[in-house]
Amino acid sequence: MVPVEDPPLSPRPDLDAAYERQLEMLTRVRRAVADVATSRKRLELQATQLEQQISKLGEQSRRAMETGHAQLAGEAEARRSAAEEQLTDVQRKYAGTRAEEERMTVASQRLQAKVDAFRTRKEALKAASTAAAAAAEAAWAEAVIEAASADTGGGDPTGDSTANADPPGPAQPSLQLSELRAGAPESAGTRILFTVEPAGTAVLLAAGAESDWLRAWYTEAIANCRIRYQREQGSTR
Repeated sequence: MVPVEDPPLSPRPDLDAAYERQLEMLTRVRRAVADVATSRKRLELQATQLEQQISKLGEQSRRAMETGHAQLAGEAEARRSAAEEQLTDVQRKYAGTRAEEERMTVASQRLQAKVDAFRTRKEALKAASTAAAAAAEAAWAEAVIEAASADTGGGDPTGDSTANADPPGPAQPSLQLSELRAGAPESAGTRILFTVEPAGTAVLLAAGAESDWLRAWYTEAIANCRIRYQREQGSTR
């Protein structure tokens, strides 16, 4: 069990930078697909030229035989055989290049889908961060109102200090979270977020096994846990 560090005040710069890196990788993959497509078209052109050459040499050989020029016919046949061997090699390379192009196209489409999904989650995380800040502000306002009400009712006069306190920022939430890592230290793939409130009572808030190298899920889960817990606490009062 380890304490959970509060997420940074604004996680957007890191996420935006990560999104830009993903776009750069996607651009490189698309360029690679374009390069392979160019090679395929070049091989296709070579195959067409060889087919034309083979047809032309075959015609030359036939005419040479008809006119009794056996030597010229033999030379034309030899050149035609060499062209046919080149055509076979070009066709083999063309098939391999086309298969590689198709494979890279599928990979590019898959990467595009992942980048789009990351962008959606990035925007959702921004919204969750904003909501967490709003929830902390609402909790502070409620505490100020309760302190003022207690003061006017003859309560503790120190309530004025609460009423005059500065509102808590989004990086200073009142809810203390802890994390349970099942299987640690061998494996920390599963993470369970919980809080102890009231004392001696553990409240499980979220669990996940996603390995996100950008910690997007982790940061989003922390923000959502705070919002959910504060909402539930408010509804039970």
